[in-house]
Amino acid sequence: MATVNIAENTNKRGRGLGVICLTLTNAITDNDMSCPKVNKLNNMSVLLVVAKLSGMKAKDRVLVWRRVNELGVTPIIRSVFALIDGKEARVKAEGLANLIEEKGGKAWIFTAESYSPEDKRAIEEIIKIKMENEVKEFLEECDEFVQDISKELKEQEFEFYEMEELGNDLRKLEKWKTKLIEKYPSTKGLYARIEEKLEKCRKLMKTFEMKCMEKTWN
Repeated sequence: MATVNIAENTNKRGRGLGVICLTLTNAITDNDMSCPKVNKLNNMSVLLVVAKLSGMKAKDRVLVWRRVNELGVTPIIRSVFALIDGKEARVKAEGLANLIEEKGGKAWIFTAESYSPEDKRAIEEIIKIKMENEVKEFLEECDEFVQDISKELKEQEFEFYEMEELGNDLRKLEKWKTKLIEKYPSTKGLYARIEEKLEKCRKLMKTFEMKCMEKTWN
């Protein structure tokens, strides 16, 4: 349950921009303790996009949820989305709010101040869990790539069509990594682990490519 008190102002573009005092109770669910951990988000200020989606078509609500995922915006309660405040976050928040209004909904942007330290930790945990779960999924995909290419290396077939398929998979991982960095600029503590996994994939790919070339030359 959330109790919200709002002191609204207006920014230069005419959109509601104010301070929101947010109290959350039992807001965190499905905390997977096996996720890679993000360091505490020190001195975190939060932006909230408060939306009214009830007047929108179903396909437009789906579009909004897709954009939420693309931007790395974190849903915290129904139709309330959180971002760690910053220059890029404000651009994302305004872009999301504009999309919602273009599709017939309503949206307001607020800066959030926690009512108590417990509330601040609750918001931090919700955002951290979403980031950690996405990073965990990426690392698992890297592990799956390593398993697949290791199997191909063991079987020593080294066909060019397999090299092309594996190359496509690696390029997808590279693009995914770029999107993670763009979505979650606060996850710098995890970049080393992400890059370590990806570098292992790259090295195995180079080995497979060399083996294919050697087979052709021989």
